[in-house]
Amino acid sequence: MCGRFYTVKSIKALVRHYFPPELADMICEQLDQLQRDIDWREQNYDVRPTTKVLAFVGNEDAEVEPRLLKWGHIPSRYNKVKSPLFNAKGESLADKATWSKPWRTQRCLVPAQGFFEWTGEKGAKQPWAFQRADGEGLLFAGLWRHDDDVDWCSIVTAEASPWMSRWHDREPIIVRPEDVVRWLFDEDPPEDLLHAAEKGELEAFPCEGPKADQPPKPAPGQQSLGFE
Repeated sequence: MCGRFYTVKSIKALVRHYFPPELADMICEQLDQLQRDIDWREQNYDVRPTTKVLAFVGNEDAEVEPRLLKWGHIPSRYNKVKSPLFNAKGESLADKATWSKPWRTQRCLVPAQGFFEWTGEKGAKQPWAFQRADGEGLLFAGLWRHDDDVDWCSIVTAEASPWMSRWHDREPIIVRPEDVVRWLFDEDPPEDLLHAAEKGELEAFPCEGPKADQPPKPAPGQQSLGFE
């Protein structure tokens, strides 16, 4: 599951790390324009569902567009749904009416520095921050839709790896640099990318409670856990 995350330290550095140079140049120019046109807060260290988030969307001209999308939404036609649809299970995308078309034609990438999970009993829960072990930012696999005059997205999740399962039974799918073009543009949905993080990709550390204006701070006296 991914219900809270924190934004990347430098969005342009992430773009140049993940995208081919010709796409990266174009995306960075569009980011400059986006920041001029919209009151957009680039850094938020406690992103919650229904917040506007930056996402990268592929268009019909094989270009990548940075857009602001609402993370999670309840389409008005879903009378019985009570929580925003901010996660989508990777193993059932093709079978769900909400996701079958976006899975084929409306995939996106959501940049982040890391995400949060909690352990412990109610009233005494310990937040943990997860991020790449090498310090680079992340690109979450996402899908986007247009409903009720709203462009919105959901982060795709996979069954947790054995390492992650001590915190949660699901985890966000992370797309690596060599796979970003496939995720955005392949005509056939890239089912082989629907898996948990590879061994060694992530590390976790117990942290203080998330705050929107501060990066996660390690909790005093606690120990970080990398991949075993």
